Amino acid sequence: MRLITVDQFRQRYFADGSRPDRRTVRSWIESGEIPGRAVGKRHYVDEEAWLADSEHELVEHVLRDTA
Repeated sequence: MRLITVDQFRQRYFADGSRPDRRTVRSWIESGEIPGRAVGKRHYVDEEAWLADSEHELVEHVLRDTA
């Protein structure tokens, strides 16, 4: 498991102008749409699990947009 911050996730996987709001990413984590966890008031994305899930719709969308 490799946890990255919400801001790191947004910067690595979304282009300027298409980055989701921090609240959106936090809600994706809380709803299970992307793997991650909340530690106190901070949210983290499990980058390894997110990248390993090639069936995940969000992964496919992001990879298409950055290709």
